[in-house]
Amino acid sequence: MNNRLLSKLFFATLFLLLASFTAVAQDNSIKGFVYKESTGEPMMFTNVYLKGTTLGGSTNENGYFNINRIPDGKYTLLITSAGYD
Repeated sequence: MNNRLLSKLFFATLFLLLASFTAVAQDNSIKGFVYKESTGEPMMFTNVYLKGTTLGGSTNENGYFNINRIPDGKYTLLITSAGYD
């Protein structure tokens, strides 16, 4: 093999490695379950979000939530529902 071909293969391999590290770094998620402490019943359609960001969502009919694509860092998880403090 000549040096030019080896150089192209090296840079192609390097690019694939960097792309896979970037993809893994962006795959953080938070999954959870929100329930009433007094009864253990799931809290349906409750708002769940990361304070200071636009990341969040709501729980499903079974009280489960999932927030995807969270950048690395420390966050405060906020849960709000009408009628609850």
